Amino acid sequence: MENKRRAELISVRVRWAILAAAVLMLEGRAPLLAIIFVGLVASLYNIAVWRACRDTVNYQRTGRRLAEVARALDIVVITSTILVPGGVHSNTYLLYTLVLLQAGFATARRRTIVALTCLASASYLTAAAVAASGLPDLPLLARGGLVALGGFLGLYLGEYRMQEEGKAAQQMRLATIYDCCMSLTSGQRLSPLLSRVLRSAVQEIDATLGYVMLSAKDNRDILLTEVAYSKHGNVDFPKECLVGEGLAGYVGATGQPLLVNAGEEDGLDASFTDHQPGAGCAIAAPLLYRLGSVDPSAEKQQEVVGVLVFHSAEPGRRFTEADLDFVRTLASMISVAAVNERMYEALRDTFLRTLEALANSLEARDEYTRGHSQRVCDLSMMLARHMGVCEEALAEIRVGTLLHDIGKIGIPDAVLNKPGRLTEEEFALMRLHTVIGYDICKPLGLNEGALMLIRNHHERLDGTGYPDGLKGGELPLSVRIVCVADAFDAMSSRRPYRDVMDEKLRLEQFNRFAGTQFDPVVVQVLKTLLREGKLDEMYQDHWNDVATSRDHLRAA
Repeated sequence: MENKRRAELISVRVRWAILAAAVLMLEGRAPLLAIIFVGLVASLYNIAVWRACRDTVNYQRTGRRLAEVARALDIVVITSTILVPGGVHSNTYLLYTLVLLQAGFATARRRTIVALTCLASASYLTAAAVAASGLPDLPLLARGGLVALGGFLGLYLGEYRMQEEGKAAQQMRLATIYDCCMSLTSGQRLSPLLSRVLRSAVQEIDATLGYVMLSAKDNRDILLTEVAYSKHGNVDFPKECLVGEGLAGYVGATGQPLLVNAGEEDGLDASFTDHQPGAGCAIAAPLLYRLGSVDPSAEKQQEVVGVLVFHSAEPGRRFTEADLDFVRTLASMISVAAVNERMYEALRDTFLRTLEALANSLEARDEYTRGHSQRVCDLSMMLARHMGVCEEALAEIRVGTLLHDIGKIGIPDAVLNKPGRLTEEEFALMRLHTVIGYDICKPLGLNEGALMLIRNHHERLDGTGYPDGLKGGELPLSVRIVCVADAFDAMSSRRPYRDVMDEKLRLEQFNRFAGTQFDPVVVQVLKTLLREGKLDEMYQDHWNDVATSRDHLRAA
């Protein structure tokens, strides 16, 4: 589409040259007013074609049709110059050949070039007969043959250009497929990669929009839209559908690709042709995953894990078999990436559950810290939601807090359960649990946010924390939240060296260290939760008198 638009802009420049040549040929042979009139008319529609072809949107809407009309008008204008006195014996007829060559370069459509050739030849012979007041003589007939020869040259030029465009388009598609393959195998998150791939594919096959639907993890009969992209901004597309319903559902149920062009819906199920967003054409290809078998003689089965769909609502646009092959190739790559990500997520979830069980087993060895990680997780999530933290950060907080003390598995029990104060050597050993936990979890592919919580949940705002001495702006909000939650739970539960800290003393500690050790905003949110009694149930087994503690806090 873009190549054709550029070719039309070149044709506009050629038309200016044809117009200038016509004026020179008519000079001295026709009245000045006639020359001005013909030049003005040709200039006006040439300017109209130029304006309609300046951008792709206008070209799709009106530019293509207007350019075809302009070529017919070129023939009319040239024919009118032949009718002026003496025009039939001039070389004006040669301008027909330029118009036909221009048509071959710009459109490369056989029917259009043949029709223009017939129109030009008939117009010239008719004009010659009228100008000569009888049948044209042999020289005039020979000139008509030259016009026809120009048409054949236009056909040759169009065929050559079609072959060159086909080769260029094939190379471009191969390059697009290669880029998409490299993107989908880069190991990044699937959704942003699919957005990038869709954008390239929509431009490549000249579609209006495209979207990828994946089967729901908990229900294979439901397809959910993972990503969507449109050239024209927001366009309605199905957020979800049942397998067997709608265009995507039909392809998801049959496992077969589908190409539908406008006017070709006869014999197709109206339940999915009606779901096309606007008139036009559509391509849908299933995302197939081949299920392996340990038995080499067993027939391998395919499972549909999603559907890739493209639509075009542009007038006159028709998808081709080459477009369908491109979409099928793209769908096969997306299906591999989607299955790999789900397998990776399942494997990671298994690892996380294993680590959580290990962390719980570690805490179960000591009655004083039993349930600590879960309470820190719950409290951190409450604080984060109250502060409007996004869902992605909430997921990081959940994983990071549940595993934040997993490194204590590398600390001797004699240090963990020591009833008295730790010595400097023992405290230095205890500090290592953050780094040990980080080293344990890093190979699992956890994101940096969760890993930072595991490593840096003992940092302080003033930079005196450990292990990295981060301070101020180096500590993201999620880390500041967990630091407060971890310290609060430690103060609110028994330890080998002390009992539950008194409510008044806890409050004094947070007031004293707000701004140096703790984020003061997070501390205020914690006080709000305490006043509202939202932590009573969580700590009912740890606090002696929950109601009295809450009343004391409200009074403070």
